[in-house]
Amino acid sequence: MNETKQPAPGMLRNSIFMFVATQFANVANLSFQMIAGRRLPNDEYGILATMMSVFLIASTPLDALRTAMAHFSARAMRTGDTGAIRWLINAWSRRMIWLALLIVGIGFIFRSNAAVFFQLESGTPFVFACGLISLALFLPLMTGVFQGMQNFYWMSASMHIWTIVRIGLILFLLSFTATALAGLAAHALATLFGLLISLYGLHVLTRNTPVSRPTTGIGGFFVRSLFMLGSYAVLMNADLIFIKHLFHPDDAGEFAKAATIGRSVIFMPMPIALVMFPKVITSGPSTRDSRLTLLKALGMVAILIGTAVGVTIAMPWLPLWIIYGIKEPSPELVRLLYTIVCAMAPLALTFLLMNYEIAQHRFTMIWLLVVCAILYVAGVVIWHETMEQVVWVLAGVSTLSAVGFSAAIIWRAGKRHQILVQSAHE
Repeated sequence: MNETKQPAPGMLRNSIFMFVATQFANVANLSFQMIAGRRLPNDEYGILATMMSVFLIASTPLDALRTAMAHFSARAMRTGDTGAIRWLINAWSRRMIWLALLIVGIGFIFRSNAAVFFQLESGTPFVFACGLISLALFLPLMTGVFQGMQNFYWMSASMHIWTIVRIGLILFLLSFTATALAGLAAHALATLFGLLISLYGLHVLTRNTPVSRPTTGIGGFFVRSLFMLGSYAVLMNADLIFIKHLFHPDDAGEFAKAATIGRSVIFMPMPIALVMFPKVITSGPSTRDSRLTLLKALGMVAILIGTAVGVTIAMPWLPLWIIYGIKEPSPELVRLLYTIVCAMAPLALTFLLMNYEIAQHRFTMIWLLVVCAILYVAGVVIWHETMEQVVWVLAGVSTLSAVGFSAAIIWRAGKRHQILVQSAHE
């Protein structure tokens, strides 16, 4: 059955709310990085940033689970089959428990290999990173339900409150040991807190709903989304892994500072994609309302990214001073920051268009992201004499991904217009 009816308007209002809530979380994330970057030695900060990149590469594809749950929940809300949401959460939670145990086991078995690859004295940080991945398996189930229900208040609480708790935890743990493990442990404990909030929110929203088995699952949608988001995760987070493997630990720590700022700039418009997703969901042809919603989202993203990149280029010393206390950055660090911010900027557009395609149940662009991820790895294998070369490879593939998605949507719009013109003449 095709659902083409659109939810009630509120794109701007909900986007503003999610944007404000996410900026609080961004400030909390930057505060976490600021505390770690200032209190940890350069090599330990490089380890923390690299393990967090391992975590992000593995956990970002789990957004496929969030989008699948959001897609299913939005359709269930429209058809009145809300009891199926609880059944699906219970079923997938049981699956995630087994997967979580498997991931921790793999991390423990391959900890020595990881220590060699990442130039670590011990494989313990890698085991911690695998533990973080295991914890992250469950949160997308609930945030996806909140998103599909368009309950952005609970979604925001689920996604962001724990980032504030993490600040207090890292301050406490660093008072005992100035190592990367303190940062990883703080993240793990805060994630557990976020899971508790999410479980409570889910209970509040669904406690009066009887459990009923759905007529359709999310398996096929999830797998296809997983390929898209997994490839995107490589583009977004693999840079630190490459740098930590290829360069000196102190260089990796310096690169991590510039990369953290670059990523924080690109994360700014992502709440817009989260708000847009349930408003454009359909399993049938694209509607005029969904296309207008996409145009509004594109306009907001362009303004945000343009402003953020412009400010960073005009005053590169400002984020370095605020986050890391670097008042007089070296020309090399400034140049690195310029290139990273510009290289990552197209990925914000890719993220928005990718979410639109997933919401519209179209996965023809999977091949583009997979090819871009392969080209990224191959490019770094060939060009890695300097850290800037790695960033320029990233710039090439991120631009290719954004141009490819844009071209596909424009081509589809032109084809649709051509069909309408032909129909009018018949």
